Amino acid sequence: MREPVVAGRFYEGWDKGLRRQIENCYRHHLGPGALPAVKEGAPSGPVGWVVPHAGYMYSGPIAAHSYADMASRGVPPTVVVFGTQHHTTRTVAVTLEDHLTPIGVCRVDPELTSAVVKGPIEVNDYVHMGEHSLEVQLPFLLHLRSDVRIVPIAVGMVDHATAVEVGRTVRAAFKDRPLVAVASTDMTHHDFVGTATRKDVEWLAARDRLAIDRILALDPKGLHDVVLDKGITMCGMPPVMAMMETIQPTKASLLKYACSAEVAPSDYVVGYASIRVER
Repeated sequence: MREPVVAGRFYEGWDKGLRRQIENCYRHHLGPGALPAVKEGAPSGPVGWVVPHAGYMYSGPIAAHSYADMASRGVPPTVVVFGTQHHTTRTVAVTLEDHLTPIGVCRVDPELTSAVVKGPIEVNDYVHMGEHSLEVQLPFLLHLRSDVRIVPIAVGMVDHATAVEVGRTVRAAFKDRPLVAVASTDMTHHDFVGTATRKDVEWLAARDRLAIDRILALDPKGLHDVVLDKGITMCGMPPVMAMMETIQPTKASLLKYACSAEVAPSDYVVGYASIRVER
């Protein structure tokens, strides 16, 4: 069993408090405005979401847009969750350990997780131990469907060719099952001199728009290139590429964009986006 590493810091560490916090993310003025109703069944075609992974105080309302959209389409029995690797290597790794959260255990789908262990994807529990990017998505998923299972994939700093291989492997494993995926990333991280001004926030948003536009253009290779060429500090570009190569979308929509300065003024500001891609 994987123990949570940011419970009580990034989100509330006890059941009722966390459920209330998630509900408040939906109702927040930066959120979708209301609790979602979960549709029966699963989406009719492959669909994925780009979702932020900071503390719920900052990014939770933006993440709630993706989960409200997921609820409106139906949550299948198993969801692929692509996390980034903030602390480790260029590996792409799954874990077969179930994940403990304050609102219950999020279980791994052992069949599908084992099926994706091919090519660049390995089993590596260590990669997952101290990483928060995948963990923070799980309470939102469990809140929508308490018996949901996951295929947890932590993606290191890989190139586009590796992301293509990951996508092919995951698609092949799912065959005719409903294919739904989440890619966990924050956008630009920037430390300003003094509390960020409106002009600073506009600059940050313009930087993020360069990356967002590549996602909306269904161009994962272009996302890779613009993030590297422009030095955009988007921590989860590789998992977003992997998710897009898995879904092979034909359309995309920006659901919400905001930054941490819109929640709490600070000199350190991070951008957050919720984006849907689908086929």
